[in-house]
Amino acid sequence: MRSDRLYGFTLFEVILALALGALALLSARRLISQSEDAGRRFDEGVALQDQGANGLRVARRLSANAYQGSDSTTEVEGDADHAEFQSWCQALNGTWSRCRVRLWTRQRGSVTDLYVTDQIPGQVLVTSLAGEGRLAYLSRDELGDRWFSIWTGRMGAPLALAFISVRDTITLALGFR
Repeated sequence: MRSDRLYGFTLFEVILALALGALALLSARRLISQSEDAGRRFDEGVALQDQGANGLRVARRLSANAYQGSDSTTEVEGDADHAEFQSWCQALNGTWSRCRVRLWTRQRGSVTDLYVTDQIPGQVLVTSLAGEGRLAYLSRDELGDRWFSIWTGRMGAPLALAFISVRDTITLALGFR
């Protein structure tokens, strides 16, 4: 007996299967792409956090190694926006030499950034604080401890520098003592 029934898939079934397969592949690609984007954002966040921690570490090391000599080129000078002083900096080959360090602020919208510049790392972001930030200089005299917004070399060496905003203060002890 002969059967007129053919076995296999109709053209409609094949097209439907291909469309569903393509839809599944596109969904998988979108999921992988979203996962990659989330991983990239996480890595960028970690790098930014590391940069901040390293920037503060560099600033603390340079301020702790601050050098006050007898000539006027080693004096601390600054105002509310920047400070300059001599420090001992470690070169890439591991040797130490004197270098000029500059701390400076930059207003960026509702945030103030503090940068440090020296000969080895170059410009490094130390930290960012909310609000308007400024530098201040700590002195001790017969009247006690006082903060100044301007510092000149004639005033000697300050005890510390501070980066002050409305919400936070970061103090960098100077290693002159």
